[in-house]
Amino acid sequence: QHDLLVAVTNEINGDSNSEVALQFNHICTAVRFEVGSQMQPGTIKSVSLKGVYSEGIYDMTVVDGTGTTDKWKYVDNNGDNKYINDFSQNLDMTTGSEVDGTPITEDAQTFMMLPQTLPPGATVEVVFTDGVTDKERTLSASIVGSEWPQGQTVTYKLSISPEYELDFVTEPTLQDAHYVIYPITIRANDVPGGSWTLTSPDPNVTLNASLPMFGARGYWVEEEKGTQIITSYASGDNITVYAYLAENATDAMREVTLNLRPVSQPSATPATFTISQHYPSWNGDLGCERIEEYDEGYTGYPWGFKWDTDMRITYDAEDIGFFSRIILFFYLGLFNNDEFVKHDISIIPYYDHVIIDFSKISPLDVATDMNNGNQNTYELYNFDGINDASAIMQMLEEWGMHPDKELPTNPTVFAARVCALKNKFNKEVTSEQGQQVERAILRQENLVWYLPASNEAPNMKIDASDSDSTPLTGTYWTSTAINDNKNAYSYTIGGVTSSSDRNTSYKVRAVRRR
Repeated sequence: QHDLLVAVTNEINGDSNSEVALQFNHICTAVRFEVGSQMQPGTIKSVSLKGVYSEGIYDMTVVDGTGTTDKWKYVDNNGDNKYINDFSQNLDMTTGSEVDGTPITEDAQTFMMLPQTLPPGATVEVVFTDGVTDKERTLSASIVGSEWPQGQTVTYKLSISPEYELDFVTEPTLQDAHYVIYPITIRANDVPGGSWTLTSPDPNVTLNASLPMFGARGYWVEEEKGTQIITSYASGDNITVYAYLAENATDAMREVTLNLRPVSQPSATPATFTISQHYPSWNGDLGCERIEEYDEGYTGYPWGFKWDTDMRITYDAEDIGFFSRIILFFYLGLFNNDEFVKHDISIIPYYDHVIIDFSKISPLDVATDMNNGNQNTYELYNFDGINDASAIMQMLEEWGMHPDKELPTNPTVFAARVCALKNKFNKEVTSEQGQQVERAILRQENLVWYLPASNEAPNMKIDASDSDSTPLTGTYWTSTAINDNKNAYSYTIGGVTSSSDRNTSYKVRAVRRR
């Protein structure tokens, strides 16, 4: 394509018979292409500028103060397409060893175009043949709204990476302010080199390529939270990774963007996933979680610690292995209430049966504080080994054992425990007869999210203007107990504090202090 130069003078007198100096200026825009930061082996078959203005009027009578003009007008064609066309060049350029800035179009191949603001639909299109698979790919990028200035050169850099699928399947959802394990699904197919890396820029969001044992049991464990970078060779359409979100106890939303890219291409544009995490809904020094957890048919949780005489299950432990029996022996040794959790012994430490009888739990004599829900929650969570009973049930069922019957409710799912599980745990490892035995421990200093006491609950507050928060409606349990083994306090949002049967299911909302 040819360039076009124009010289314009101010008006001069006629019949002057004098020399006139003419300053010629380029009135087109030069468009060229170069190799960008990465280019895989193959052949660039062609490059195209599509959907751009192809005809216009250059008005030399409109002159600015310097004696030149850049007054382009585009033909309206009675409201038609304003002469929009495509321009292409066949190149057949072999690629693979070029450095950043290597010309793709040589000087003689420069596109000479009309200066313009690029209209809707304007694109750069490249036809490329993959040097490994010999597959032809058509790649395009929008250039709508960008400027081609008169008399200047515009350079586009092309970076072409191998064709693969590496992206996020999961759509981001807003997470609450407490400690969260967030499963995220990734798609990874034909990744160059086979491996990919997922990175978090924030130490408050760490990553694990699999869900460890305690995470699968519902515990956010410090020693299992992973790292800020994970690398994997996993492939397929449904790969699940786990983001461990530390609590956000600030006054602002936390946003962390994860980056996903092939290990072999650290400069490749990553697929991104933005995690948004609420902060507590503060009312003075007390903040509550914003999102109410519930499944379909959710009616809340019981306060607990009141069960019928038939709340008893038996596990047959005859078929578990020797080392599993040693671990079980250790766990059963934690209980000082042999009526609650007991066992039939043939030859120590060989257990024929493990019996868990929730109706035999000791009479409750804790969690009576009207103002300190944190202390109440800690006492209830650890009372009489009920938490270890839950761990034993989970462990036995992971080993493939099943109870002799299905209980009408799970006694280990009670209001205070639901709130306690929103905290950070630590893993405690004990050696028993040469075997490593692990437990998830909630340290008292780590218990910051708790079931509020009866005098704290009226201070729970959700801003009515916050559309992302679940409104506080209905009746919520408090952690304050009436120790007659029949009742416990509950709190109604309307402002009434009353006693309710412990088996009743009410809502639960965890709180924390600043």
